[in-house]
Amino acid sequence: MRTAIRFAYDGTRFGGYPPAEGRRTVEGALLDALREQVPSAVLRSGSRTDRGVSAVANVALVESDRAIDPRRLAAGLEDIWITGVATVGASFRPRLADWRWYRYHLVERSLDPVLASRCADLFVGTHDFRNFARVDARDTRRTVLRSEVNAMDDRPVVTLDIVGRSFLWRMVRRIAAAVEAVGTGNASVDEVREALERSGTRRTFGTAPPEPLVLMKVRYGGLVFEDVGPSKAAVRRARGVLGEAMARATVAGDIVGR
Repeated sequence: MRTAIRFAYDGTRFGGYPPAEGRRTVEGALLDALREQVPSAVLRSGSRTDRGVSAVANVALVESDRAIDPRRLAAGLEDIWITGVATVGASFRPRLADWRWYRYHLVERSLDPVLASRCADLFVGTHDFRNFARVDARDTRRTVLRSEVNAMDDRPVVTLDIVGRSFLWRMVRRIAAAVEAVGTGNASVDEVREALERSGTRRTFGTAPPEPLVLMKVRYGGLVFEDVGPSKAAVRRARGVLGEAMARATVAGDIVGR
């Protein structure tokens, strides 16, 4: 059996994404829950997010010798929510997505959204991103399909949405750091343009923290998921996470207000 699962998770509750001995990780928790049903199950993730990064809709492939029960799987997870399943054929490869959409949340403070938007526009198209990623053996050329900044009407937050087929390690977070630097007046649009166009000259604008980054969606052409309704236990746990986040925000607001 080959089953694609769509799932959300709170990355701040885990010590990373891939399995690691002695640490609670997203993929490790999924595998443990899957193997409660099917001991031989194999999991292949579509996107391995950085430690601390969350997801609204990541996708993974489950290979197993019998069907899995997605509701039973969901009931056995904490801080991970199974939201959809789809039966897939032998040609499906979770790493080969049409595109991935990430959203970074920038606290508005003194950030100029016009300057930030001008900076974000620079990244659209095919570029050598070696100055905006942690470089490994992979080709550093990538294509960004969309990069835009938007203010949230009811919150002091600016969102940076970036869409591309694939990303280098820490690429989105380094782009976010550059956008924030320009938006706050700590760098210019021309400096970022030069770092992008003259990749042979090393220049970095830092790496933004992982917690405000969310993987919003991974798109596969023709793949339609059957929605999985959350269990009562999953709803309770999600409400608990939301309540804790709201409490932290309230405390922060009290501190700032004083």
